[in-house]
Amino acid sequence: MSFNEGGVYSYDSSPQWTFSANGVGGTLSAILSIPVGMTTMGIGADLQLDCRAGTDCLFGHTASLGFGPLASGLSYTSASGTFLTGLVGPPTGGVPEPGTWALMITGFGSVGAMIRRRRLAAA
Repeated sequence: MSFNEGGVYSYDSSPQWTFSANGVGGTLSAILSIPVGMTTMGIGADLQLDCRAGTDCLFGHTASLGFGPLASGLSYTSASGTFLTGLVGPPTGGVPEPGTWALMITGFGSVGAMIRRRRLAAA
């Protein structure tokens, strides 16, 4: 499936997948239905960008994956054990390196010495 700028597209291979998209800068959504008797379903995504010769290609994207309520007896699992483990919030700030601390303290000390000299010279 491919999309061109400004076009509106839809694809339906019922009952398993339903896609809808609104060209470049639009959205791509999918509704998954697990057929009767099926015990596993793999989910994957592939994003390709083709910048034609002689054009600037600026690209950015934001993606999210969400699940609605599960039917009784179903659960989310991952073969790697890392699926949905990134939901812990943003990382904390880093601790400065010792060299950075030394430079910062030297700078503050220099500023303090300058202020003290000016006060002594003015007195």
